[in-house]
Parts: sequence; structure tokens; C-alpha cells
Amino acid sequence: MASAYASTFPKPVNDIKRRRMKMKHSKTGEPLFTSLTSFYGSTLDYIFYTVDSLEVEGLLELPDFESVGRALPSPLWSSDHIALMGSFRITRPFLVKLQGAYDELEKVGYSVAYKKKTGTGLYTCTLGSGYTFDGCATFYRNDIFMEAKSYQLEFSQSALSLIDKLELGLRKDALKRLIKDNVALIVILEVVGNFAKSAASSSRLCAASTKSAASSSRLCVVNTHIFADVNFADVKLLQVSDLINAIELSQKTIDPRMPLFICGDMNSIPGSDPYILLTKHEVNLHVHRH
Repeated sequence: MASAYASTFPKPVNDIKRRRMKMKHSKTGEPLFTSLTSFYGSTLDYIFYTVDSLEVEGLLELPDFESVGRALPSPLWSSDHIALMGSFRITRPFLVKLQGAYDELEKVGYSVAYKKKTGTGLYTCTLGSGYTFDGCATFYRNDIFMEAKSYQLEFSQSALSLIDKLELGLRKDALKRLIKDNVALIVILEVVGNFAKSAASSSRLCAASTKSAASSSRLCVVNTHIFADVNFADVKLLQVSDLINAIELSQKTIDPRMPLFICGDMNSIPGSDPYILLTKHEVNLHVHRH
């Protein structure tokens, strides 16, 4: 998989691209920041996609430090993270647009799949709106897509299955370290109406069977929120690994060639173990990088 913002890292051939380059990391191509506080600023949020079935057509322009202000939330940005948005072209020719999760979208023709965090007292501060329960939401155009299937992942449950395999003397410390309230949401979207007819008639995939015909008009959108503490690099890596395993299990009943997006707050910087695992399918088990 590739990160959408890093994969479109341009050479500065004109003034516009030079200005955009200033908003990206000179080595990774990722945004300079997606979260900014008075004492910390870094990139923690991503849109990962499968490069063999998707192509980036456009990305929401990144703000600079001056426009955001000293910290988030700010008068211009109501969340503690900036929005990432992209338009993608699928090799099977129908267009998909991913947009941020805002309540107002439901009023203009979007449906939502939502998974709240499992704990209590888990909130995100939004400017002018107090505190809101943390969770993962995926909005989609209901005139283009329908929710074919969805899977909810609670990382605490997958951690419990690992802890049960440990020696009794290790389980107490493992429970304290590994049991977190983070979640993930896997949604399979199927194209409907005239969009489905267009996709089916022009699909490059073999449609000799019902299964292959259906898979040619489906895509998978994964949304997650990974544990934040920088002192828990092992937990971040475990959660991302559990997420990948869950995706692979869901694909056993669905065509694995389906276009795939993995989006969300990874709470991991470019070059970290979770980032490398997602983009290169490998990790150095001897050095933990958050």
C-alpha cells in the first residue's frame, strides 16, 4: 500500500508546487503535520490505498502553520486534527471520493457507518462544541454506494486472545499494557444504480461468475484510531498488525483484488513501525519506532 499524500510528492517545477512542497516533509513527502498542539506537531493521520487498483487524482490542499495558528483547535479549524481528503480513480472506471466525517453530510445524501470506542470518558475536544465521544465514522454517498458488509474490530478483544496464550505470571502486566479502548471499522461498499451498470459494463475484471461481477463494483474502506502514547510503540504495532489480520480475514469471503483504503489517526509518524508495516509489509522487530 502507499500513502496518498506521500505518493504525490512533486518536484518543485513552479511557484505553486514550491509552495506546496513547504507544507510537506522533504524526505517522506507526508504533510508537515496533521495534529498540532502548543508543544507538539507531527503527522499522525493518513490515507493508505492499494496502488495496483487505485490512482490518486487529487488531494485537499494542506494548510501551513500560519493559517492554522499556534495550536489546534483554532478559530479556523474546529478539530485537533486537520482534514485529509482525496479523489481516486479505480482501474475499474467509476469514481470514488473520500471525505471527512461531519454530521452535516448526512443531510446532503450521505449515510454513515460508525463504531464508538469501547471505554468510558473517551472524548475529543471540538472548538465551540465541547467534547465528543471518540470513535470511527465512514460516510458514503447513498446514491452511489450501499453498505454490503461491515466488520467492527475492538483491539482489546484481539489483545485478550494473545494474553490468554501467555504464562500466568505475565498476564497481569500484559493486561495493563495491551488492553486499550481503540477500535477499527471495516466497511465493504457496493456501487448501486446507474453507477453499478456503468461499472459492470466497463469492468476490466472477468465477470464470468456472479462473485466476480459483484466484486468488480465493490471497494473496502477501513477507518481506525490507534493508541496515542509514544511510550507504547509495541501496542501501536500490535494494533496495526491486528488490523491487517482482520482485513485479510474479511477478504477471505470477498475478492482480495478489491480496491482498499486504510484511513485514520494512526498516531504514528512517517518511518515508524506501523507506517512501514502498512507501506512495505515489513518491520524491524528489534527496534521499536513510534
